[in-house]
Amino acid sequence: MIGLIRALLSIAGSLTSWAQQRQLIDAGAARATLDGIRDADANIAKARAARDAVDHSDAGVRNDPDNRDR
Repeated sequence: MIGLIRALLSIAGSLTSWAQQRQLIDAGAARATLDGIRDADANIAKARAARDAVDHSDAGVRNDPDNRDR
């Protein structure tokens, strides 16, 4: 009888440990996803700022020394 109780407590402890580890893994994955989204958002903002800084007039494109389309 004592052996059965010990076995059940061991199983319960193992399940608790597994659940805690799973929760930590899920939290880490969520954090990594959030960090990736924040990085992507920062890069998008940087790209938009660079695009907005470009002179889109015809004269600006014609006189651009780095224009490879002429």
